[in-house]
Amino acid sequence: SYKKYLSNFLSHQSSMNSDLEQFLSFVNVLDSGKLDEYEAIFTNIGTMTSMDLFNSCRRFYIAAKKRYVKKTRYSDIVCLDFTAVTIRGQPSTDMESFIHANKFVYNTSDQKERKLILCQGPLDDTRDDMLDMIFRYKISLVVILVKPEEASPRYNKWAQYFPEGNTSLMFDSYFVTRTNHKGVDLNCISESEYVIEGNNGEGKFKFTVLNYHGWSDKSVPPEHLSIYELYKRIISFNTDNYIAIHCSAGVGRTGTLALIMYLIDTISLFPAFNPVARLRCLRQHRYGAVQRYNQFVFALLVVFQHYKEDIDEMDSSAFGKFHTLAREIFMRDGCIAKN
Repeated sequence: SYKKYLSNFLSHQSSMNSDLEQFLSFVNVLDSGKLDEYEAIFTNIGTMTSMDLFNSCRRFYIAAKKRYVKKTRYSDIVCLDFTAVTIRGQPSTDMESFIHANKFVYNTSDQKERKLILCQGPLDDTRDDMLDMIFRYKISLVVILVKPEEASPRYNKWAQYFPEGNTSLMFDSYFVTRTNHKGVDLNCISESEYVIEGNNGEGKFKFTVLNYHGWSDKSVPPEHLSIYELYKRIISFNTDNYIAIHCSAGVGRTGTLALIMYLIDTISLFPAFNPVARLRCLRQHRYGAVQRYNQFVFALLVVFQHYKEDIDEMDSSAFGKFHTLAREIFMRDGCIAKN
């Protein structure tokens, strides 16, 4: 009955951690109807008309012409000028400076600055571009969401731009040496440390690669806890430098992880917890970020996991209810096997 609903609602409101009041209020009212509303609007959040897109992605459309087409890869995955990364020390008007990458920089709830770069995975012809970006932007952490086997000719989703053993590799402009490596752990994460050095004496820079091996393209992982562990590993680096995230196209898996970080980073920054508004902002920086609705729901599930203790304190059944709703969506979409 409505009376019982209101009584439960008010009792949950009174049990909230006041620092998380807006988020927990969202949890308190989230149900299948609200998720249906989100699904109905998901695709159009932050989209532009074709003319606006053309005017906002001019460098991409110029680069997509024959000479630079290898820098763009997918004709339907555009790259915004407004947040564009530029490489080679060239002005943005010179297409040698083009790389399919966007900056996403924002303030967190604790008044720090989070600096992300969301980008495509390189192919053989653009590996040196990727290394130039890492070197110029002092990217101390790279998070890779494609599997190593996706670099094979069968998939051609990316090309590795670092040595696989504790050896060195020479590229056009850079020399990369692996100095440490931890193999794939129970959370599907491997970790490697590298030194990148300019071939013309530009100096050295250290960076770490976290590679998550359990996420299929255009889908979600079979469970969320390993991605939550990946999130915690990223945060444990406590870096003020840029963090780069890439999959293949740099929007689906990449956008989903960026949304997880953004939602947690800004949990108490805004007057209300509004994941649609946060997704819109993300897409205004990296157009088309988060390709599938199930990826949006997956991002919410990881955020719920992060605050599970606070949710349980408010309502011991709320997390389980949302987890069930999320899994139903993943099963419906064929992301996980039906029970």
